[in-house]
Amino acid sequence: MAEYRRRRNAIVHDVSTRMAHFVGATVSRLQQRYDREKENRPESKSPKKNTGLSRVATRRKEIEIEIDRATDELHEWYTLLIQASNAVFQVEYWTRRYDASQTRRRGR
Repeated sequence: MAEYRRRRNAIVHDVSTRMAHFVGATVSRLQQRYDREKENRPESKSPKKNTGLSRVATRRKEIEIEIDRATDELHEWYTLLIQASNAVFQVEYWTRRYDASQTRRRGR
């Protein structure tokens, strides 16, 4: 179980770190580009179409795939956790029933 927990934590950390780096870098690039465009263009000029949108869409799709994979692995981990918990509860239940039946036999 500890190995699955370590793996889950590593996945969550990895996905979060990548997302934070990507968002931070994207915001910085957009801010720098905006600042440059604002300095270099007259106020009346309308903005041009953004050619970087296709790159953003591609990267977003990559991130979605990574998140889907991590989600699948987390789903497997939680399914295993549920199965293990069920087994523990069953052992506890049957152990208590067995102990109770032994106590009743001794008391007769």
